[in-house]
Amino acid sequence: MVTLKEKVGYGFGDMASSMFWKIFGMYSLFFYIDVFGITAAAAGTMFLAARVWDSFFDLFVGIVADRTKSQ
Repeated sequence: MVTLKEKVGYGFGDMASSMFWKIFGMYSLFFYIDVFGITAAAAGTMFLAARVWDSFFDLFVGIVADRTKSQ
């Protein structure tokens, strides 16, 4: 059984990782809009397409990992 201390520890670790990726995503959105000069709608659509692709690809990788026999 996982103790409360372990749950909090894992939660803080995930929070730090999530904060890094959210800040990176926000910066890259402004970078695409200001430096590359693409519209905000195009940048948002690009991020949406990447998330949709990732959701289907993660499902495929999960199925392959579940069927893989490892020691």
